[in-house]
Amino acid sequence: MLKTFLDEDTAQGVITDEQINEVIDEVITRVTGEFGAGQLLAPSDEIKREAGERIAQHLQATLQRRGLRLSMIKEKAIADDIASRLLGLGFLDRLLPPARTDLTEIMLNADGRLWVIPKGESSSVEQKGFNLQPREVFRVIDGILGPLNLSVNEANPIVQAKLPRGKRLPGGARVSIVHPCIANGDGFPTMNIRLYEPKPVKVEKLLEWRVMNEEMATFLQQAVRDHLRIMISGGTATGKTTTLSALANFIPDNERIALVEDPAEIFIDHPNVVSLEARAPNVDGKYGVPLAALVAQCLRMTPRWIVVGEVRDGFAATALLSAQMSDHPGLSTIHADSPRAVVERLCLLTQLSEDIRREATKYLIALAIDLFVQVNYDRYGIRRVTRITEVSEELKGGNVYLSDIFRFDQEESTAKVDVIVEPSGRQVRRVIEDHPVWHKVGERTRVRA
Repeated sequence: MLKTFLDEDTAQGVITDEQINEVIDEVITRVTGEFGAGQLLAPSDEIKREAGERIAQHLQATLQRRGLRLSMIKEKAIADDIASRLLGLGFLDRLLPPARTDLTEIMLNADGRLWVIPKGESSSVEQKGFNLQPREVFRVIDGILGPLNLSVNEANPIVQAKLPRGKRLPGGARVSIVHPCIANGDGFPTMNIRLYEPKPVKVEKLLEWRVMNEEMATFLQQAVRDHLRIMISGGTATGKTTTLSALANFIPDNERIALVEDPAEIFIDHPNVVSLEARAPNVDGKYGVPLAALVAQCLRMTPRWIVVGEVRDGFAATALLSAQMSDHPGLSTIHADSPRAVVERLCLLTQLSEDIRREATKYLIALAIDLFVQVNYDRYGIRRVTRITEVSEELKGGNVYLSDIFRFDQEESTAKVDVIVEPSGRQVRRVIEDHPVWHKVGERTRVRA
């Protein structure tokens, strides 16, 4: 960003990066001293106006005192940059709405390099031209965590937080920060910000993106109307939550939904939803509320549906499976790359957490889950529902039997993906041609899991 402020002759010659940084630091120090960090972390409109005026005044005085001269345009650009750092989210303002609405994740590495993942993509793209400094990054982190009454430091080096919906984050976000004391690099913290959609994704959008075809969408709509118990599986950022939200739109308005998450990130557009969010224990190991406890609690709230954001441990898995055995249809997600891997993962989680035998967990799975919906990236990096798989209620020898109903054909499917460089220099990956192929399985073959 500083490059736009240079190329300006002064009484001392060309202004350097170091001089600009010194000016910015001095102005920030003076303005912060006048207003205090508390007012600047959550500024009112009046504070924003007053701080903006003081930034301009201090900037002019600092430049004059140092014998530096800039054009009015470049001086205003520096003032706007300082205001963004103090009153906004600094460098993040260039990556967040309304400046950018095409991202699902923003990542800062410990070497100070910024990367993003565009919507619908699996690969990250480096963002050039930010020229970050650790002190600037920590100011931004204070701006994020301050209103949440959180901080990251050597005593508390890892922070996970949920950012609420607002003008800057229409869909809200999840943030994960690691302090440099344990993030090896060049003095920068690491930061991941997962951005959520500002409104629920409808199945029509999944069809437009060719995540599935119309026959599959109709099948899943009927499955929800028939109150089947559906678990959506897939890898990181493959669209599990998006698919779950889309399927939840099929739930009739008169059916009560109990939504349980850790952290809250699912947006269900429904008139009768109770949303519960798990809470981690404090530094003393107290006051935590685990996902499993919330699943048990929601059963006392007379839900028709139980929706679980993600099953991560054996306690949550056992609670969910037990709840779905008690005549409660459900939607849930889990990390796994195939339906068979889901069975293995659930068995492992329950065995590690609660010492439940594999045969017992498989029995629970067979009685509590009707369908697996598998989402993955195809070989072109496009999200697909690759399988819709039926879970058999029949158990033989302690095994779960799986039968594919729909299957994505990787070999027959074709696509063309190009990287387009926009006038701004930003690289955008676009699908030019896309011809996915799914097969509805006629003669179903049962696979033992």
